[in-house]
Amino acid sequence: MATRFRSNLASGILAPDSIQTDRLELRKPDASHVPLLFRDFTSDPDVIRFLPFPVHKDISETSALVENWHSRFEGGVSFPYVIVLREDATPIGVIELHPQGHQIAFECNIAKRAQKRGFASEACSAIVTWALRQPAIWRVECLCIPGNLGAARGLQNAGMELEGTARRCVVFPNLDEEPKDCLVFSKTR
Repeated sequence: MATRFRSNLASGILAPDSIQTDRLELRKPDASHVPLLFRDFTSDPDVIRFLPFPVHKDISETSALVENWHSRFEGGVSFPYVIVLREDATPIGVIELHPQGHQIAFECNIAKRAQKRGFASEACSAIVTWALRQPAIWRVECLCIPGNLGAARGLQNAGMELEGTARRCVVFPNLDEEPKDCLVFSKTR
């Protein structure tokens, strides 16, 4: 089966429809992911507290989000992937890439039931490796709120280094409306 790619003209990169690791497949989002993403991810305030959208109260909100992710992927605006366990095709999280010229920023989040098993590190490592193989990409970065120790450890396990703190840079609506400081992790070639 041939791999399809989507292009982001601003950065000159081509993103594959899927990326595989030993235990995971990062897949372009589609409607089949909605029920489990709602159950294990978007409706759980603990899981999405550090994401830029509020807790979903109804599955239709998750459906609209997945449609938006699909549109952004198809349009080359950003490249969201649903993180799926290869053994049973169960969605366990999301990772989204944002090409910005010569760099890619990304965020990653894993459902509570799949945390502390190395899945975030595995997904992040796959993205970092893939991104830095793109001729136009020289830098990959991810922001992490200082209190999220598991995420910081996962980014370090994925080969990223802590650069410092970006002050008052992100609003997390599930915490409050005040911009928070974030740790900046990166890897360059």
